[in-house]
Amino acid sequence: FQSCFDGCSSLQSNPSGLFDKNTAVTSFESCFDNCTSLASIPSGLFDKNTEATSFSWCFAYCRSLQSIPSGLFDNNTAVTTFQTCFYGCSSLQSIPSGLFNNNTAVTSFNQCFRNCTSLQSIPSGLFDSNTRVTDFQYCFYRCSSITSIPSGLFDNNTAVRTFGSCFEECTHLQSIPSGLFDNNTAVTSFGYCFRDCSVLTSIPTGLFDNNTAVISFELCFFNCVSLQSIPSGLFDNNTAVTSFRYCFRDCGLTSIPAGLFDNNTAVTTFEYCFSGCYLQSIPENRFNNNT
Repeated sequence: FQSCFDGCSSLQSNPSGLFDKNTAVTSFESCFDNCTSLASIPSGLFDKNTEATSFSWCFAYCRSLQSIPSGLFDNNTAVTTFQTCFYGCSSLQSIPSGLFNNNTAVTSFNQCFRNCTSLQSIPSGLFDSNTRVTDFQYCFYRCSSITSIPSGLFDNNTAVRTFGSCFEECTHLQSIPSGLFDNNTAVTSFGYCFRDCSVLTSIPTGLFDNNTAVISFELCFFNCVSLQSIPSGLFDNNTAVTSFRYCFRDCGLTSIPAGLFDNNTAVTTFEYCFSGCYLQSIPENRFNNNT
């Protein structure tokens, strides 16, 4: 059913049981993409489609969609990707708990909720069953109404390789829970992860302690204008990092903790790292180990 109803901009609803007889279907990619008037999804819409492997772009740009029915994907146990599934659903206000509980084969949530600007919260345990996921890049990009991230959100996602831009432009995000990335030991990139989180005031101590494979923190906290301090030892265990390019540019920092980059001996660039900050001093021997 790839792109079957793509661009049907006047379509407001779907009949129940629409796909009940299509038990061999494997793809719903872009099926309702750009159905800008679609206001609801009937419960059980995909219950009989147990062979489906892709919901990529399925409801992208459904700008009138306000909610997702509970259990929508419960029977779709073969799905491998929800990439961009709800991209641009700007009226979506909530995600039902357990939405992805039975989708244990999924490897990608890339851009899944990107530009869901009305989304107010993320349910606890949303990704608990998705142990094969490797990609959360742009997952909550520009979800500008989210104020918090539930503790342990990614605890079971031990195969993840990238959180690039995951929470970029979450302009109302007030805090990051301690230990958020503790179990994500395979991650190589946090590039742009919290870029433009303009009300974020602090970084929890030890946030990246277990992410020893990371090679990039490029623009990670770029334009976090309310961020006033960096915890000591934040990057102590990230010895593979090569880039801190733009990492803290335009933040509200007035100081840098001593020894911040002492263990990052592989770094090749600090380009614009603290540009636009309010630094009053620079610690002695700041870059002695970054040869």
